[in-house]
This record gives sequence, structure tokens and C-alpha cells, in this order.
Amino acid sequence: MMDAFRSLARDFSYAARSLLRRPGFALIVILTLALGIGADTGIFSVVERVLLRPVPAPALDRLVVIKEDIQSLNLLDAQLSPGETVDLIARKDLFDAGAGYSSDAATLAGHGDPQQLAGAAVFGDFFPIFGARPYLGRLITPADNQPGGADVIDLTYDTWRNVFGSDPKIVGRSLDFGGTPPGVHPTVIGVLPPDFKFPASAQYFRAFVLSPQKLGPQMRGSLYINPIFRLRNGVTQERLVAGLRDEVAHWKQRFPDAFYTKQFDLRPQSFIDFVAGTLHPILLVLIGAVGLVLLITCANIAALQLLRAASRGRETAVRAALGAGRAAIVRQSLIESVLLALLGGALGIAVGQALISLLARIDIQQFQLLRDVHLDARVLVATALVSLAAGIVFGLAPALRAGSVNLQDALREGGRGGSLGARQHRFLQTTVIVQVALTLVLLLGSALTVRSLMRLLATDPGFRPQNVVTMRLAPPVAEYGTAALRQSFFDEIERRVAAIPGVQSVGFTWGLPFAAGGTSSPFTLPGEAVETSDPPRHANMRAVYGDYFKAMGIPVLRGRTFGPSDNDPNVVNVIIDEELATHFFHGRDPIGQRIEQGRPATIIGVVRNVDGAELGEPAHATVYYNYPQFGIGALHMAIRSSLDPSVAITQARSAVRDVSARVAISDVHTMQERIARSVGSRRLAMLVLSGFAVLALILAALGIYGVLSYITAQRTQEIGIRMALGADATGVARMVLRWGLVLGAIGVVAGFAAYVGIGRTLQSSSALESVLYGVSVWDAVTLASALAIIALAIALACWLPARRAAALDPLIAMRNE
Repeated sequence: MMDAFRSLARDFSYAARSLLRRPGFALIVILTLALGIGADTGIFSVVERVLLRPVPAPALDRLVVIKEDIQSLNLLDAQLSPGETVDLIARKDLFDAGAGYSSDAATLAGHGDPQQLAGAAVFGDFFPIFGARPYLGRLITPADNQPGGADVIDLTYDTWRNVFGSDPKIVGRSLDFGGTPPGVHPTVIGVLPPDFKFPASAQYFRAFVLSPQKLGPQMRGSLYINPIFRLRNGVTQERLVAGLRDEVAHWKQRFPDAFYTKQFDLRPQSFIDFVAGTLHPILLVLIGAVGLVLLITCANIAALQLLRAASRGRETAVRAALGAGRAAIVRQSLIESVLLALLGGALGIAVGQALISLLARIDIQQFQLLRDVHLDARVLVATALVSLAAGIVFGLAPALRAGSVNLQDALREGGRGGSLGARQHRFLQTTVIVQVALTLVLLLGSALTVRSLMRLLATDPGFRPQNVVTMRLAPPVAEYGTAALRQSFFDEIERRVAAIPGVQSVGFTWGLPFAAGGTSSPFTLPGEAVETSDPPRHANMRAVYGDYFKAMGIPVLRGRTFGPSDNDPNVVNVIIDEELATHFFHGRDPIGQRIEQGRPATIIGVVRNVDGAELGEPAHATVYYNYPQFGIGALHMAIRSSLDPSVAITQARSAVRDVSARVAISDVHTMQERIARSVGSRRLAMLVLSGFAVLALILAALGIYGVLSYITAQRTQEIGIRMALGADATGVARMVLRWGLVLGAIGVVAGFAAYVGIGRTLQSSSALESVLYGVSVWDAVTLASALAIIALAIALACWLPARRAAALDPLIAMRNE
């Protein structure tokens, strides 16, 4: 055993000395590998964090989220009501444990400027489902959800550290939450561990009170709870679906008048898919892309290694003459390849960390998981295994070639180096074809995402986002506890902000495009028969105030907007969008018509359709209510001005502070920033795929250049004879170009054939919509652009060897041979 280790150590020592004698070659190989393995390491870290371990909890594969699909309203992926969630928690034949949570928000006072905190109201076995243990104090239990209990909260570790300065005496303290009724102050009972970050946006957790009113039949249609369950051992997907179907049937019998529709189903979704959201299909695409890059890297380095093995023919022959067997020579060559791969993998870890840092800077709500991505032991082990596998893959062919060197031929060649046989030539040509083919697939995918994003950014969101800044204002309940006081607050804010020089208009809304807020509900048109061709009668609900439509640049198509005469809360007037007017009034003028969405209202205006949560999403019918008819506490303010955005924001903040220093100001962004954030998933796919495509293009060009240079060098005598017999430089250059272009053309054909197969598969996949918008996988402009780029790269890679061959002196060429 010791002899084997000594022999292996000698081989590694010899490999290291051999690489040091040729530092240029070693550096090229290590850098090439570092880029390929670094990309693999970075993406694997993201996949491990998002798709494999989004939450540090045991048995994640047994966690499911239940969604409600209401077919008659075309409302899919809806949340559940508190009563529905409680009923499912009781289904012990299906679930070991169950819990629910809804979004919550509070204005924290007493710690500097008032600040808006995002939270989650939880009930059931929320923390036990994830196996969470408190860092300080205790966590919320089902006993805290009972009516009449104390108002208690748990803080996240980051909130405890950043907001409360890691106060060790935080447990037992009452907090001043300005968003609660006066005199009500929740008590901190615990702090969560540092690694618990679900939901990712939550800064605190509050006990959800399961009052009889929330669980009553009249609230079965209030869908705002995200339910999470841990499946019992042995419960299959089929058993779960059947159990949910039975539960729906039971609800319809038990509460026949509680549901506004009879056509709904419960559908399970894996917790991991729920957390990953739009990142899931994107990461699957990136996994495929990084795999292609790694294959291109291995093909490139295999070609370099094979060329180096050919140049070391005499050295190998001498070793064989001195008694080294074929196994020893093959082993030595493989060890050199593995050593290069391990060095490349070590540098690749740094490249992967840099990629992770870039991804973590993406300022998008749905990508908060990316901020917690880091290299851990599993990723490092995976990187080592990938490096080792890469070393074996790209080192195998050169090692076998080194072990098959003909001793007499190699020694006869003397100092001129070695040459490759027909089989090795074919291998070299294959590496070029493979690199070109895989690069074309990546180029086409990258070009599709670029063109898709361009199409998306060119869409009209329904308003003019330029020169508009927005911020969320939450007046404290202690000062503005009634609807009338809150209305007076926003009136005063509008007056002060509108007086700022350069401000053109100011408005407020609950339900700002590309921001949280708003809700949805079914509606009816009194006296109107429901046509069978009508879409489901379901509309978004938004509350607006002030000069909102003018501030946002939303065109008024018919009628008028709200004025002071509409502020009477007993007289409900509404404005509808073009989508609702077009599809439900069948060409009739909707102005003056009645609509009921919980209460009767009169339509006074029609405005342009406006995109909601994401740019380019299909239009959905929307009803706008005047704010005094809602009386909601917090609103977004929209300011249109000719000022620089930073100046407008600073002066608006100052105006708000002049009205009340206890107002929490949050979610401050320009509308253009909000639009950019809404296309984050597609932008992420475009940036990473484009980076991989550029890297692959460079590697493929270098591969063509290296192989063509070697072929040209091997045929130097032939070129010299041709030129001595009268061939001109142009003819020689054309001949060399033809060698490279033929290989490139074969690679392009192979790559396009592979893309056709992938494209047919993607066309039938719904995940494609998460990456592409308004672009077919067969888009002519995309195909032409990618083909032109790779053709140019191939031509440039072939041009340098052709130019060098054309400049050969025939006498010197033949003398060297």
C-alpha cells in the first residue's frame, strides 16, 4: 500500500514539474476550467438554496401548499379562507400537521423614525412544521391563536439585530405598533434563529386570532390564507387529491349558501415549488445552460491536451524506452489532467462566489432567496467531484493517445515533435463540431431571452411611468383612527406636496401597479342577463384618491374621474377600465350603468387598462373606488413632476414629516424602477444565459483556432509545395479557411438539429412563458441573429491561421520540414 502511495506521489510531483515547465499552457487550461466550473458552482449553489433547501426544515418533500381553483371565475391559484384551512388541519388522515399564514404589516414607532415592518400572521403548527426552535424566548403555538389571548409576536433574527440592536432583554417588551388600535401593544415572546427566513419578506410573526367571525360561514369566500401541511407517511399524491375532493364535496353540503360559486377545486402544490415561484423554470433552464458550458469546456481542453500529447511524443517515447509501461504512461497523463482540473476547480470556487455575489445584488422581491445563497460544504464537495470528473473526461483521450505512441516512430521524429493519427484527427475535429453545436444552442437560447425582454419592455403598461415617483404612507392609528381623520390627512399631504415647485400632480391609491395592494371580487350587472359567451364576472378592486389618474398618466377614455362630489361614503360611484367595459357591456355606453361588487355603485368613467403585478400580463377587469368609500389606512402616493427623482422624493418626505412625524414612509421607488423589478425573472434569465453564451462563443472560437492552427502546422510542407508550384497566398488562405469553415458548418447543422429537438419539447411546456414573452422559439430574427453571430465567430477563428498560412515562405516551409 505504501509503495502505491509513493508511486502516486511521484506521479503528482512529476505532473506538477511538467506543468511548471509549460506555464502558458497550464494557465490557459486552468482559466478555461475555472470559468466553466465556476459557472457550474454558482448555479449549483443557487439550485441547492432555492430548489433543494429553501427552508432549513426536515422532510421538505412532504410539505405541500393547498391552492383553490375557482373555474367559474377563472380565478386560479387562489388562497384559502381561515375556516377552510382549519378544516383541512383537522384532516389527520391526510396530514401530520397543518398551519396557515397571511400577510401582515405594522408601523413601528419609538425606534427612530417610524418604519413599516412586513410580517406574517400565523396559526396552527406553523413553526413545528419547519422544525424551528427559538433563538430567544418561545415561538407562537396554537394556544396563542385562541380568542381572548394576548397579542404576541416573534421577531426574526435580522429584525432583532438590525432594528432592536440585538437587545438581550427584548423578550417580554411591548412594542408601539402604530397600525394597531390605540392602547394595543403586542408583546415580544421570542426571536427566531438566524437561518429561518420564511416567508422571505417577513420581519416579524404575529399570532392570528381564530375568532368565530373569521371562521363563520359568511367568511368562507374570504381567500387570504396560505395553508401549509406536512403529509402523513404513506399518503400518496392520488390519496391526497381524492381526500381534497371529498373535503370540497363536504363543504358544499355543509355550507350550501356560503360559496358564491359551486365550481371550485383544491389543488396541492409542493412547498418547494411554492417557494421557488418564478425562479423554478428559470433555474431549470440555467442548469441546462451551465451543463452545456461545462461540456464545451471539457471538449476545448480535451483538444488542447491532445495537441500537447502530440507535441510530447518524443518525451513519451523516451520514458517508454526507459521501461515505463503503457499503464504508467496513461496514468501519468490522467494525473496531469486531474491536477489541472483540481487547480481549475479551486479557482472556479472563487469565480462561483463572484457569480453568487452578482446574483445576490438583484433587488427584486421574489428573488430574496438569492440573497442567502452561499457556498457550503455540499457545494464544495460537489465542485470537487465535478472537477475530478472533468479531469477524467478531458484527460482520457490524450492519456490513451500517450499510451499508444509508437516508440520507433517517435524517436525517429527527433526534435520535431509528434503528430496525430487519423483517429486523433477525427477526435480533434469532433471536439470542434461539439463546441460549435453546443454554443449555437446557447446562443439561440440567449438571443430568445434578449428579444423577449426587448418585446416586453416595449409594451405599453397603460400609463406613463416617466417622471413618476411613489411611496407608501401609513398614518398612525393613534392620530388618525377614523376614516374622516385619514381622509383629512391625505388631503393635507396632497396640498403640501402639490405646492412643491415642479410637482405637476399628486394622487393616492390602494393597489398601485407593480406593488402590493388591492383585492378582487365577483361582480354583477343588475338587470343584465349573463351571456354564455361572457367571461367570468370577476374584477380587481382598487381605491384611488386625489389626482391619481393624472399623476399616473392613465388616459380617461369616457366620462370623468372622481371629484369632491364623490366623497360621500353613502353614494358609491366607480370608474371601470376598458377591459370590463368592452367585455361586459357589449358595445353599450357603461356611463350611468349600475354595477354591484358587494354593494351597488354607479359607473361614472372608463379608463385605460393598466398592467398589474407584472409588465405585459393579460388585462383583467378592474373597478376603481373613491378612497373615502373604503377608508383604508395606508396608501401609495404617486407624484408626477419635472424634478429629479431624488429631489422629488426628498421634498415629498419633508412635506409628509411636516404633517406628522409618526407616519411610516416605505416602498419608495420610481414607477420605472417598479417596471424594471417586475421583469426581474426574465432579466435574470437573459443576463445569465447571455453570459454563458458569450463564454461558450469564446471557448468555441479558441477551440477552432487551436485545432486549425495545429492542422496548418502539420501541413506546412504541403502548403510550401503548393506555393512553390504556383499557388498564391489568396488560394492558400482560402484552402485553410475551407478546412475550418467545413468543421464549423457541420457544427452549426448539428447544433440547429439539437435546437429543433429542444424547441419542440419547450413549445409544449408551460414553463416557457416564465422565460419568454411574445417570442416564438422559431422566431426568424432570433434564428438569423444567432446564426450570424456564430458564423462571424467561426470566420474570425479561421482567419488568423489562414492569414499565417498565406504568409509562409515556401522555401523556409520546405526547409523546416
